Amino acid sequence: AGWANGQSVDQAYVDHLGVVTAIPSLELGIRATAAEVRSRIVYGAPGSPLPPTNDPHQVWSRLFSGIAGDPDTRLVQFDKRKSVLDAVQGQFALLNRRVSNEDRQKLEAHAEMVRELEQRLQLAANAGGGGAGSDACAKPPDPGVLAVDDENEMPRVSQFQLELLAMAFRCDLTRVASLQFSTAINDIRFPWLNSMGQGHSLSHAGTSDPDAREQLVKRGKWFSEQLAYLMSMLDAIPEGDGTVLDNTIIVWCSEVSAGNTHSHNEMPFLIAGGGAGRLKMGRYLQYDGVAHNKLLVSILNALDVTVDSFGHVDFNSGPLSGLEA
Repeated sequence: AGWANGQSVDQAYVDHLGVVTAIPSLELGIRATAAEVRSRIVYGAPGSPLPPTNDPHQVWSRLFSGIAGDPDTRLVQFDKRKSVLDAVQGQFALLNRRVSNEDRQKLEAHAEMVRELEQRLQLAANAGGGGAGSDACAKPPDPGVLAVDDENEMPRVSQFQLELLAMAFRCDLTRVASLQFSTAINDIRFPWLNSMGQGHSLSHAGTSDPDAREQLVKRGKWFSEQLAYLMSMLDAIPEGDGTVLDNTIIVWCSEVSAGNTHSHNEMPFLIAGGGAGRLKMGRYLQYDGVAHNKLLVSILNALDVTVDSFGHVDFNSGPLSGLEA
């Protein structure tokens, strides 16, 4: 199998939002480094994966290095960058009168990209001026250099990535994010949990190996603690009559339901957050023989994206019944 031949659901929502934040979406990783099909979960378009950033310092640089600590300085920075973009637009206008229709279409596409960049720069200049918890949007310290490929550093890298994600939401720099822990067929160990089996081997041990099951349970518990930490930070950010968590939908899933069989049947999905009251939480629901595409439709509908199907046309259309509040 090659790259996905469709857009991922998060990017469909990005397109629905349009230009509302400085950064369209944030793709984060923790030891998700392999540049191959099994390592990519986010697609901006068919065959166009968006790789995750595994280094918290690089994430911080993208979010905050070009943003001054005070609003006045941010606006000065924006004015300087805008003057450059205005000059580029002027050059486009001059060229537009001298080129063929085909080249004109290319120039217009580039000009549209420049206009969008200018809009996002303006939003970056206004960061903290009207988004979620804007009164508490402060530029965080740089995480610095981390050994992101060292398995012993995973807890610290995870903490930084989660905190940067929450801060990006607090400052309204983006409203869409993904976080990928490792990849399929990984050999990662969890020494801080005294779990030294390789991830891929443990997942293929099956249910008859008690040691493998114990290690996988330890790891699953640790993953759930990371989710709980993120949720606690989002729940501490006021937004409207509630918190950012109240207005967020979090989806936690894996690529297969059973490692030893590579099964996609009985796939577990955990849905958290509030979804602005659109989805009813705190329940265990089981759907037999239903494609997960329906779940994606339900999520998009809860985010005010009106669709009746998502993904491969041969799978079921419509949302999941009983998921909405």
